[in-house]
Amino acid sequence: MDAGKKGGTITLRGDNVEKIFDSAFKNSKAKTIHLENIKTMSNAALAYNKAQKIVLGKGMNTIPEGCFNGDRNLKEIRITSKKKIVWGKSMDIKSSYYTVVGLESEALQKNQKINIYIYSNKLHKKSLQRTKLSAKKVTLHVPAKMVSQYRDCVKCRVVAL
Repeated sequence: MDAGKKGGTITLRGDNVEKIFDSAFKNSKAKTIHLENIKTMSNAALAYNKAQKIVLGKGMNTIPEGCFNGDRNLKEIRITSKKKIVWGKSMDIKSSYYTVVGLESEALQKNQKINIYIYSNKLHKKSLQRTKLSAKKVTLHVPAKMVSQYRDCVKCRVVAL
């Protein structure tokens, strides 16, 4: 998908899109990718895009394995869905197997910093613990009443929205 030479915003809504396949935005010049009510994303669905901002809107509840691999320009992820977010779910396996999402220290550029804004009051602790978000490069912004719960399961910085 291409947002043009200047790089604009790509918005996809579930009423028009059933599934996003691996590296679907790889050749896109979009600065922002906004997804709403997408039913299914393959592993590495948002991998290798050039976006600086990704918004996962309502209806989104799974961040698949390797979702953000190779996203070198990424600075911000906004998860506005109020559902419980499952991190690193392997979409190839039917069981509840959780793994990395591409936001671990070795997956990010040397000076890359990412802010993740999560608006849900629900936490899938087991999957988030397994993702191993980079302690030095990722900051989670979560509802104030959820700060201590997030701090118990991640090593990255956690602050109140």
